[in-house]
Amino acid sequence: MSSSAQLGTLEYLRSFRIAKMAIFDWVATIIGAAVVSYWKGWNFIVVLIILLVISIPLHIVFGVRTYTNYYLGLDKEPAPS
Repeated sequence: MSSSAQLGTLEYLRSFRIAKMAIFDWVATIIGAAVVSYWKGWNFIVVLIILLVISIPLHIVFGVRTYTNYYLGLDKEPAPS
């Protein structure tokens, strides 16, 4: 059985990392910003920054440790790998 079959689809997609951060999460956020900016006619960079700023406190509120929050000094321990 391959390693991708042992993981769920989302876990598999999140297994690819740069600086211990899931590439999938960043790409999904960028695509989401592109869709919203196209749909609403808003500036892409502004939408991307808003999504990132919203995601940081949401992860903290829901107790999801992330390397982004760790790198920003908002979490005392790194996220589990």
